[in-house]
Formats: sequence, structure tokens, C-alpha cells
Amino acid sequence: MSSDPHAWESAEAGDLKVGDYIRIDHRWFDHPFERRMFRITAEKEIATIRDIELTRVFVDRSPAAEPAPEAAAPAVAQEPAPSPEGVVTEEAAAPAESVPPPDPAVEAAREAAILAAHREALDAAKARDQVTRERAQQTLGMLSAGQQDSAIAVAGFVDFLVAILNNSTTPLAPMSPAAPRNSSVRLALLGSDAVWLCGVIGKRMGLGRDELRALTHAAMVHAVGLTRMPPNLPEEAPGVKVRGTRLADYPSYSALLLKQCGGFPADVVRIVGEHRERPDGSGLPRGLKGDQIHPHALIIGAVRELLICCAGSTTAPAVALAKIYKALRESHGTPIVNHLVAALLLIPVGTYVQLSDGSLARVMRINEAARLSPVVESFGSNMELRTPVIIDLAQNQKLFIVRALDTSRLPPQMFRTVRNTSADARPPHPEAELPPAPDPQDSGTAAEPAAMDAQASGA
Repeated sequence: MSSDPHAWESAEAGDLKVGDYIRIDHRWFDHPFERRMFRITAEKEIATIRDIELTRVFVDRSPAAEPAPEAAAPAVAQEPAPSPEGVVTEEAAAPAESVPPPDPAVEAAREAAILAAHREALDAAKARDQVTRERAQQTLGMLSAGQQDSAIAVAGFVDFLVAILNNSTTPLAPMSPAAPRNSSVRLALLGSDAVWLCGVIGKRMGLGRDELRALTHAAMVHAVGLTRMPPNLPEEAPGVKVRGTRLADYPSYSALLLKQCGGFPADVVRIVGEHRERPDGSGLPRGLKGDQIHPHALIIGAVRELLICCAGSTTAPAVALAKIYKALRESHGTPIVNHLVAALLLIPVGTYVQLSDGSLARVMRINEAARLSPVVESFGSNMELRTPVIIDLAQNQKLFIVRALDTSRLPPQMFRTVRNTSADARPPHPEAELPPAPDPQDSGTAAEPAAMDAQASGA
């Protein structure tokens, strides 16, 4: 992608080809792609642009937008080949051309520029997270108080969240796991996290504009009923029985609060009230079964189960999903869980991430046998490392990715890697209900669920 506005050229579907880096200047609700900026990877994406008649499509023709070539294998140093008589020839013995040493001033300037860009990445992520946190708490407070203009505030906040999702070139990771359990901040962030995750799942499932609006609005307010729980009541935790406790009724309280505030469509109220129900009748609070449950409520329910398991940053979201993958697949359906896997595990090479120790890192390589734990280069907790430290997260069980950083405003040269680093913006394919078959060579990781095989490269 290019920061030069003159590099973007208006294009129609007939002008596009696989490999083009494009920008779609339409609202997130008006197109079926998860991001508005991405590299075209299949003819199907061009056909989708043509079929839905997107009129504001631009292609980046700058050299920086060209796909990076595959890295060439390093040459292996070999001994000079002896002549038939056992004598090294003059040609073989000729010394290699000497390479002039790098200019220290140039190297220092380059390192300073890289360090500044890294700081910009961290500052941009912190600023975005701070605004999201403040608006989430403000919106939750209005809902909890039953204010009559809460529906308008929720609509505005959802538009803000999907605009971030639309404009970001990196995946978005949940923010609530990093907040302390039983805190008001975590309670507020449950809604914003659910908007991002449910929105991506909804698009991958092919939901229409009105359905996406209802789903994202319900996701934002699904947990407001928790504000009506006694302050000394522990937050829901994995493996803890909820049926028969006060917590079992929070979805009903959420729906009642929406009715009290007014302005929320009936579909949104219903989805919120049913988001903890399960098709087998084991859900909460009413034990509904099968078709009695709104299908979009199951999407929010799957996201809620995930956020429960990774509360307090005790477990990375991707690892939590791997642990509960089988249970969610059986209770909420294979299509929903597979799309949740794809929404959460999209960490392309080149993505800047924050690790559990607070340091900033950049994903260098995906571990095919353990895609939840890539190889990263870490720049330290306070950007103090002049030389990045290479860390294989698969070999460091105490360190994991907390969130992906919003680097949509960074210069494009920072993402020049040997693999496509654009976000996965493929149109949804609801018919693909099963995850890819595991690689036979990965038999050593058979204990991990099929979620491990979700594409994390974004290619």
C-alpha cells in the first residue's frame, strides 16, 4: 500500500487482476469484504466487486504495492573445485569482490527511522485503544442507567468500531482479556470486542447489511445485564456452573434494559436475550432449543464463551479458542466456530503485535505445526532494543500475543515481507464448513484441535 495519494488510480472490475492491491471507498456495511484495503488473491473477489457494482474502487500502482518476491535460497559456500590434476584453477582461486563497509551515519539514520516507526505503531495502538475504552465505558453507563438516547449512542459507537475494522490493515485482537476480571473496564470492552469478532464472522457467513447491523448492535449491548448483578458476585469463569445462580439471568436483564431505554429493534432485543441459549436446550436462561433460538444469537454466544475463557489475560485468546474449539463446535455449530477461528487467528507475517510481557514485536514467520505461536522479532517493552530479539513463541510457553496493533497509518515499506501481508479480505464462503485437513507431517501436534490449521498467514 502507498501513502502517496497520487498512487491510487480509479478502477473498474474489468481493470483488476489477481495481485493488485486495492482500496474500496465504501462503508463497511456496503461491501462483503472484511477490510477495505487488501490484495486480490482470487478471481472470485473481482467477480464479487463486479456483481455488487462497487463504484469507488481504487488500485495502488506504486512499486511499493507490488507483491514481494519469494526470498531466494542463500547460496551455500563451496570449496573451490579442484582441476583434474588436483590443482585449484586460477578462476576458482580468484577472491570474491570486496564489499565496502556500510556508512555508519547512513546505518544510524536507518535504525533511527525504524525505531521511530515502531514507536508510531505502539502510540497509534495505544491511542486507538484509549478512545475505544472511553467510549465503551460511556456507552455502557448510558445503557445501565436506562437513558432514552442510548440506542443512538450505541449506533454511533458501532459505526466507530466498524470504521476501525474497515480501515485497519491488520487483524484486531480482543481488548477485554487484558482488563482485570470483575472490572467495569472489562465489562465495557466485552461489547466492543464482540462487535469486531461478530462483524467479521457475519461477513464471512454472507449476512446482508440489515442482518449485520442487527448482529453488531446486539453484540455491543449483549453484556449490559451484568451491570445488574450483585457487586460481590464473581464473574463467570470456565468450568463454573452458572445454571441456578444469579448470573444465569443476565441475558434477560440485558433485554429488559434495552426495552427500558427504547429505540432498539425487536431483532436486537431478541438476539441479546437468547445469546446464551444452545440448540440442545442446555443454554440459559430459558433452555430454548433448535429453531426457537435466533441464529445470530449463537454467533454472539460463541464469542461470549471465548471471552469468558481468556478473561484477565490468563490465557491468550487464540489459545483459549483452541481449548474450547471442540465444545463450541458441538454446541454452536461447525460453521460459526470455523469462522470464529478465522476471525481470531488472522495474524499475517509483518503484523505488529503486543506480547504478554508488554513488548512490541513483529511477526516474522508462521510455525506451520503451531500456527498460534509464530516466530517474532521483539523490540523490548520500552523500545529499548536497538537490535531485535528473535523469539519462537512455540518454544516459549510463558509468552504469547495479546493483541495486534493498528498499523494502518504506517509507511508501506515496513510491511515488505516475502509473504503477502494484507489482511484476509476474501468474500465469505458459507459452504466451506469444515477446517482444512491437517498436514500428516504435523502428527506431533495431534493433541491440538483442528483450529490450529486455520490459515494464519492471510494469504
